[in-house]
Amino acid sequence: MIVGGCNKIRLIIGFVVILALMLHTRGYRNLTLFHVSSWLPSDEEGIKSILRSIDYLADVLVENDDPLIINGETIRLQIKFANGFRNETYTKELYNEALKDPSISFFLSPAISNYADSIISLMNDNKRLMLSTSNRFNIQSADHSCCLSVGLSSASVFLSSLPSLRVVGAQTITIITTEGENGITARCTSDIFKEELRLQGFTVKSQHTLLGNSFLYLETPYAEYPEDILSNISRTALLAKEDDADIWLFCVHYTDAVSAVMSTLRQVDYTPRYLGFSLIQDVSVIQGFDQDLWQYATLSADFLEDVTFPPTKYFGNITKIQQGHMDRLGYQFSPIARPYAPLLALMNTAIKNAIKANEGAIRMNSDSGLELVTSNETNCADNSLADILYHNMIRLNIGAIGGQYSWNGNAAQQRDWLHMQIQEKGKYVLIGPPTTKQADLIYPMPKWHERIFDPTYGHW
Repeated sequence: MIVGGCNKIRLIIGFVVILALMLHTRGYRNLTLFHVSSWLPSDEEGIKSILRSIDYLADVLVENDDPLIINGETIRLQIKFANGFRNETYTKELYNEALKDPSISFFLSPAISNYADSIISLMNDNKRLMLSTSNRFNIQSADHSCCLSVGLSSASVFLSSLPSLRVVGAQTITIITTEGENGITARCTSDIFKEELRLQGFTVKSQHTLLGNSFLYLETPYAEYPEDILSNISRTALLAKEDDADIWLFCVHYTDAVSAVMSTLRQVDYTPRYLGFSLIQDVSVIQGFDQDLWQYATLSADFLEDVTFPPTKYFGNITKIQQGHMDRLGYQFSPIARPYAPLLALMNTAIKNAIKANEGAIRMNSDSGLELVTSNETNCADNSLADILYHNMIRLNIGAIGGQYSWNGNAAQQRDWLHMQIQEKGKYVLIGPPTTKQADLIYPMPKWHERIFDPTYGHW
């Protein structure tokens, strides 16, 4: 279901309502999660495609041999969407209004990381459970007693690649960010992240900021950057070179700023021993890289189409989801819907566990919202429904689409990202985690003058 201030979006409300009514007549009762998003496409058909794929996931979950049942009724999780139009004030207003709706039981954090902290405070104040999903750079702390990250933080991205680096003797780190308080910059420069690095035996030797990589230049080829920005990036690259850290972690959103840094380093024949980058774009972007600059770089991604994890209880694997979607609906499963598969499975399991631990204490109200009557829990801070579900979810360690999900003491998701190194030009091999590994990490990266001339490309 969609709400918001856009006429195009309102056009499809009727479609979603009809779909919801059809599902209800099957004998399911919907339990609602609320999400403010900014990724919705502008066209009506594009939105419908995404919503149908998410509804397909909800259908598969409820058709499972072990569905969620409350007071004898089969419960179907559904997500009610609102479009925040990348406006912080409007986004907050939408969450405030949703808090007044008794039919909404849970919340998903907004996709824009800059807004997330204030929304987290709102949920804590109202004792409502919120999951952070699409904002994967948002690390939660134990202080946020009602909020939990199902997505991965920037710390998780890099930390899961560090054990193999420790084996080869790497110890020092340079962190390179872009200006501004965007999500990955804030998390990579946070005290929590640096403490995690220290606990794993690494030292942050230096931290540098690339000025000018604002939204204006995010997807601009670095060769087209204004001269003053290129000059600044070159100066920053040379300063980082003087630090000569073992590991260079690039906490930036897009690849061209990294290419600009590496171009400068090639001119002075300096190569980082390890280059780590968190890939938020589709992996096919590798084909557009300057292959010389990116060879031997390590990219981290939370999902790759060609990597299949072991089948999971609720959905099997991504291949099964895609095939089932095609068989039932006749068109491709929307990749934007994929992150909602583990979210629905985890929430479904946490509610089941909470009901089992609090028999007769959790029920559906007349508005189809979940409510707590009494509680048998003894280890929760305030015995609110949000707190009980939070503690039942944080105890989970289960397989879902994308790997094994569990949380640490800071309520940060511990699932390993996939790490791939470009060992042949234009091609990557998986170097971790161990369950998906195809090759060993090449460390240190060969220096520019050590690389073999490739006549296919006409250069080194």
